[in-house]
Amino acid sequence: MTAEIQSKGLRSHLPPLSNRGPNGSDRDSSQIRGRGNISKDIPNQSKDERVTVPPSSRRDRSQDLKPGRRDPSINHEIEKLKLSDSKTSKAAATDNREKRSRDEPAPKIPTSSPHDKVRIGVLPKCYQPCNDGKARRLIVFGDVHGMPDAKNRLLTWIKYDPALDHQIFGGDMITKGRKSNPSKNATTKELITIEASKDVVHQARRDGASGVRGNHEDWVLNVKHERNGWEEPIDREMDNQFNIQARKKLRTPDHRDDSDYDLYDALTPGERHWLEDLPDILILGKCGGRNNMAVVHAGLNPFLDLKDQRVIETMNIKSIDPARGYTSSMHKDDKERKALDEKDQKRFSKMIPWFEGWENKQKRLPPNERMTVMYGHESKKGLTIKDFSIGLDTGAQRIDKLNPDKYRTLTALLIYHDKCTIVQVKEIKKKTGKWEWEPVELTQEESNF
Repeated sequence: MTAEIQSKGLRSHLPPLSNRGPNGSDRDSSQIRGRGNISKDIPNQSKDERVTVPPSSRRDRSQDLKPGRRDPSINHEIEKLKLSDSKTSKAAATDNREKRSRDEPAPKIPTSSPHDKVRIGVLPKCYQPCNDGKARRLIVFGDVHGMPDAKNRLLTWIKYDPALDHQIFGGDMITKGRKSNPSKNATTKELITIEASKDVVHQARRDGASGVRGNHEDWVLNVKHERNGWEEPIDREMDNQFNIQARKKLRTPDHRDDSDYDLYDALTPGERHWLEDLPDILILGKCGGRNNMAVVHAGLNPFLDLKDQRVIETMNIKSIDPARGYTSSMHKDDKERKALDEKDQKRFSKMIPWFEGWENKQKRLPPNERMTVMYGHESKKGLTIKDFSIGLDTGAQRIDKLNPDKYRTLTALLIYHDKCTIVQVKEIKKKTGKWEWEPVELTQEESNF
């Protein structure tokens, strides 16, 4: 068995940050630090076998907002945030806007488009925990969402050792965030959010981290393709079982939030390349006392083999119809469900969380073929522990105005060669009135996975 894996130049030490080789040519994506082996196919695939994945639209738009007019001052402010790929931890933003303005008409023929074939990465063996007398660990983060203070506090709490530990981001590491000490150029809430997201990306690149693409990375990166004339297909692989009127109420397919454009413009070319190279699924191999482990942002379709997963579902799936195989980007508690008509409400009531279907599938497999999945994407559900999956999104960036102590928690899974441990930090309001990140003391039972 062979795998079509780009492994050229893989080393155990951290490679350079740049995506350019010494001669100025493009560096192979596997040489980018912490990327892992990006496999165009599942590792067990034969060399000449071609995998066909059903065509799919690139992303679910259930979270899209119709943007208002962009404040012209934001362009000037982004120019002032002159953070490039320096080695400082305070990574603000460099102005890297495309030459063509957003207001100019797009080319009739797209000059670029997103990938529609699932990309599967394989974690290099040098990062896998092993029983060699050293406490080598993988640190798998839930959705960080541009919260560098939370991430760094958690790393300090667990005594992160860059010589032994390896960070893995489960998608949605950018957007929505905030930080306690923004630079003097981050003069508005929007600019602080941009700077905080850039901090997370900069530090991940610096530390040689791995990760997977989330729906928010996808939204931001697709700015490039939209400016190059690409348009989102109307027909989607998700939620297409619901009537078109309900779907129109649920989605705004021709708009995205202005913040996606602003963040894309603020990212350096190196930061964009790094995010672009993230796989949709990352295979960790045998670790944590389990046969096989994998990281994906939203989840996996239990009706499909790994090599046939649909890109949009890896970043957006929440529910499945166990009888008909339909998938949805909603779960029963999502407010978008209220837009469904009576017939679709009845149809949706038969759907179950994707991870319940995954559990059922794994229990039918031989033990050596079972896979445990780590995912995020659903902060409202919080920490969700099953036999063969764990949901790690606990809403680090979320603030509930009615219950300020709810959410505000970042969760990570520490994976050793023979066990897994849950760790958390939470934003606590001090007597001074300031909110600060502090470790959550979990019992042994609460921290076990």
